[in-house]
Amino acid sequence: MANGSVSRKSNKSILYLALLCLLIFLIQSYYQHIYPNQREITKTEGGIYVEIDDGRSSVVKAAAGSEDIDEIRYIYNIGNELKNGDKVILEDGENARTVRISGIKSISLGIPIGINSAAAEDLEALPGIGEKLALRIAAYRNEHGRFRDPGDLLEVNGMGGKKLEKIKPYISLD
Repeated sequence: MANGSVSRKSNKSILYLALLCLLIFLIQSYYQHIYPNQREITKTEGGIYVEIDDGRSSVVKAAAGSEDIDEIRYIYNIGNELKNGDKVILEDGENARTVRISGIKSISLGIPIGINSAAAEDLEALPGIGEKLALRIAAYRNEHGRFRDPGDLLEVNGMGGKKLEKIKPYISLD
C-alpha cells in the first residue's frame, strides 16, 4: 500500500510540473502576441561590443561610448576606428588588425550581421539560413555587388518573403 501512495504522489508531481510548463508556454506565447518584435527589447542599444583576441584567448568588451572606445584603442594600441561588432586580433610586434565578430557571437550580443561583409559561415547563424543558402547569398553578392536594401535578398534563389521577415531584425547593410 505504501508503494501505491508514493506512486500517486509522484504522478501528481509530474502532473503539476506539466501544468506549470503549459502555463509558462501559454504566457510566453501570449507575450509574443502582444510584443511581436520582442527581440528588439534585447538588442544592445547604445552599447558597443568589441572582441579582443590575443591568439591565446579572446574577450568581448562592452563600451558605453566614445570614451570607452578610445580607452580600448589606447590600451591595445589600435590605430583604426572601432565599431560595434569588430574583432581586434593582436599580433606579436605588429599593428592590430580588425575583422568582424563571428555570426553566432553577433547574434548572441544583439549585433546585426552585415549581409554585405559577412562570410557565408557567419550568414548561417541567421534563423532559417542553412549552409547552401548562405553560400548562394555570398555568391550572389560577389556576382552582383552590394545589397542596397534587405529586400534585394529576395533575388537569391531560396530566399522567400517569410524567411526575409524572419532575419530582418538580425541583419544590416554593412
